[in-house]
Amino acid sequence: MQSLLCLVFVAPAAASLTRSNAVALRTSSGGFFGNAACPCVGFDNVDGTSIVSISKDKTEVYPLELGGTCEAWDDNRHPSCKKGGDPGKGSGWCAQQWCYVDPCNCNIPVPPKVSAYLPKATYQAKPIYYSYATCGGKDEWTATQHETACVNQKSAGDCGKLDKCAWSGSQCLGKEVLGQCTQKLHGFTWGMGNCRCIGIDERDGEMNALVAKGKIVKYPAATGGTCQAWDASKHPDCLKGDAPEWCNKAWCYVDPCSCQVNTPPVVSGYVPDGLYQGRPIYFSYETCGSVDTYTAGYHKTACKNQKTEKDCTKNKKCGWTGKECLGKDLVEVCTRKDAGHYGSKEKSASWVPASSLVTLFLLQVF
Repeated sequence: MQSLLCLVFVAPAAASLTRSNAVALRTSSGGFFGNAACPCVGFDNVDGTSIVSISKDKTEVYPLELGGTCEAWDDNRHPSCKKGGDPGKGSGWCAQQWCYVDPCNCNIPVPPKVSAYLPKATYQAKPIYYSYATCGGKDEWTATQHETACVNQKSAGDCGKLDKCAWSGSQCLGKEVLGQCTQKLHGFTWGMGNCRCIGIDERDGEMNALVAKGKIVKYPAATGGTCQAWDASKHPDCLKGDAPEWCNKAWCYVDPCSCQVNTPPVVSGYVPDGLYQGRPIYFSYETCGSVDTYTAGYHKTACKNQKTEKDCTKNKKCGWTGKECLGKDLVEVCTRKDAGHYGSKEKSASWVPASSLVTLFLLQVF
């Protein structure tokens, strides 16, 4: 079982964001990926839509990259943040930056809140939380616009009526914020314990996936958030009578630097410009208990398909280990617990095998 620890917040205080405590990488528009102690989750630079719930019976269409980086996401999108609205475009909470965060990886003074926009969605089986503080913003929205937010429940009784909330003894907060972060996550759904899926699951909307040069196919907005055979009913090759075997193989998106499986994850071709916390988006079949039979024949630009250093280094997302071509992050940034840098020529020119895949998977599914 993988245990996660959350900070229990007792006396929230104002948080500040500076270049020293913010994630150094910025988006193309200049935004941060959040405070390093509470980084944004979700994807940046992905094309598609996210359907958000702004009231009991009203939804709005936001970009699919919603919450993946620090931005004033509501400005000129939420009805109250358009011209003539209250507080109106560029004013009040409309102009404040925020992003989605993992409540079990958020160690800043101001606790994150459970999202009202994505009430059914989850990140690694946890409700979606948002934070203005991690972006250096001031939360002027929750108190007046999010009636069912845990922090707006002033008694233990009212707090207990909401299944995502818990009473600390003095205030109502999200359960995960109060430390309820240990739960069983089955590897066949959420990926192995040493390589969890990172997308946002159960969100409504669409992702525009680049399945071939110049060919876009609409996939669910939740694609890659859990282990599923995402291509089975979407990829054009999977709709044919002689569909390749990878069509029914489960995979998900992963953080390359938190992925310790035998087979290195691969930079996604479906979202070629996509980012997760500043790095390209990677996918893995192995973390879902599958064998990758897709990349070799259908993802020609994948780093692992480049057989020479010259071909490898033509792609800025790839790095040469001295023996093979892998995603650049695996070679230059990420480290393995058993082999130093992934591409270290001194310790290993490739990924160091663990014990048998079957044994490893059985050990890591919970």
